[in-house]
Amino acid sequence: MEFCRDEFISVDEILELFRSDHSEKENRCSGSTESPSLSRNAIGRIVHDVWGSKGVRSKRVGKRGEKSTHGYINLRKKDKCSQDSQGELTVSLLDTVEAETELENWTAMRNGIDSFSFVRYEKWAFNGQRVCTEILVTSVNGDVAIEISSQGIKKSVEDLGIEEQLRDIDASKRVKVIAAFLDSSSLCAGVNCDAYKTLLLSSENNTVLSYTKIDDPHETPVQKIFSTKCRLLAPLMQSCESCSILRRNLTKRHIRRESSDDQSLRVNERYLSIEGLVRKVANQRKLLKNAKERERMLQHKFEEQLITMEESDHADLVWMVENLDNKNELPPDMSILWDQQKKILETPSKKGYRWHPK
Repeated sequence: MEFCRDEFISVDEILELFRSDHSEKENRCSGSTESPSLSRNAIGRIVHDVWGSKGVRSKRVGKRGEKSTHGYINLRKKDKCSQDSQGELTVSLLDTVEAETELENWTAMRNGIDSFSFVRYEKWAFNGQRVCTEILVTSVNGDVAIEISSQGIKKSVEDLGIEEQLRDIDASKRVKVIAAFLDSSSLCAGVNCDAYKTLLLSSENNTVLSYTKIDDPHETPVQKIFSTKCRLLAPLMQSCESCSILRRNLTKRHIRRESSDDQSLRVNERYLSIEGLVRKVANQRKLLKNAKERERMLQHKFEEQLITMEESDHADLVWMVENLDNKNELPPDMSILWDQQKKILETPSKKGYRWHPK
């Protein structure tokens, strides 16, 4: 069966397909002739698990007053002719490529009906798992697609930079050219973490792995870091361009951290050691606590020294200032203070407060 929008298949048709398929298998091979049973509940669970996310749902169809037929909407019987022809084309194409491709140091492994791989095992392991380089060959629309993967990184053939060598040749020769290119190349060695132990290495831009040699399992594991944009291939025992940029940035951070004073509050957090970060956080908490205490102290002092003026006293003070015989007798500083206080008192909202620069 296959998903098809607005199509309908009944449960009875599904049961009939199951019985006919079982009968064909009995005719092709000898063995037990006991017919397996398939309940309607089992069909419902299978359809829900396989096609439920695509919108296939249970439905009853039929005219009013007649017996309804139980089935599934958006599901139909798969066209056997197209299925067999496509399967035969896929198997034939991959079998031809696999039969015509013999590679030294590579092991052929069948992944399924539409793909197989050539695998080369490396002499080291990451996080206790041996590294292998894989050439994955997949059938796509009657043609062959090839991908490369190793050290947890997957690359397309276009990323290898050998498009000219792969042009106008068949699939088996393409696989041979790619395998020969990988045999003559070396994988990225990453960046050794020993020199950067005081830095916080884990981030979304890199991956830290434990490196061990297969030949010497008792050797102490070495921590290595790889960029998430690692280009996979690099000169022998060296890093690729992306991992080299990562090493350069780590070196800058390390030098700045070594030359910086962890006790200073002006040091960028990226260049602080773990101990320096702990001290800085503790110092910030202390400053925050002191600021809150200082705020409470100033608030209490303000409330103690605050003088509340009665309305009658305020009116008398206003009358005295406004009825001075000689305005020049009022000191300039007192005049500015009086004008500003009067302006603030007449402002209906705090949002309108504007203080004199003096």
